[in-house]
Amino acid sequence: MYNKIIKSKPGVGKLTPDIIDFYIYEFSEDNRTVRFIKRNRKMNILRKGFFGQVIGKEFKQIDESSLFMLDDKIDMIIFENEIFILNHISFERIFRLYNEFQERATKVLDDERLKKRIVHYNDLKEEILNNKNFVKRVSKLSYDSEGSMLFLNKDSIEKARTVIEKFSLDIKINSEDQYVYDNKLQASEFIKLMQDAYYKTLIGENLGTDDRR
Repeated sequence: MYNKIIKSKPGVGKLTPDIIDFYIYEFSEDNRTVRFIKRNRKMNILRKGFFGQVIGKEFKQIDESSLFMLDDKIDMIIFENEIFILNHISFERIFRLYNEFQERATKVLDDERLKKRIVHYNDLKEEILNNKNFVKRVSKLSYDSEGSMLFLNKDSIEKARTVIEKFSLDIKINSEDQYVYDNKLQASEFIKLMQDAYYKTLIGENLGTDDRR
């Protein structure tokens, strides 16, 4: 996606603000180029009222959708094949990373072990894939698919029971050692089990959750 953006050339035709995802300021000197990238945001300065201009003796309204706004903010800087990210959300949207997050999360969630060991699993999967924050968290597990399934192993069930008890999780394990998903509030807890995010410190034996995973 990076190379596609840098090598792309403007097309021929009518350019309207609503089809612009981002714009680039490009400066070159001595065969060195620096690019400043900014995500385009819709004109939403006026929640009430409208834009207009005086032409002759008449005041005519300006169609807000035809206006393109520039400001002094920058989302990314690209210099000598390095990207400096100043706004992470804009970075994700410019490069359309959410599509990749969705694909990776779906791949993780398609694991047959999840389907076999979690009752009402399809409901859990649907809840996760309909939440952008959940999708991003689960997508990271694609880099360690085996680690994300540890809580499903038979020899980990008792450890999982301990975690559920110690952290007062709203998750039940039935007589067949299957996890039961029966309400949407459990989705985040299931993801944390997949992340192996619950821990106890070695010295103080304090319980905690690693929210950076």
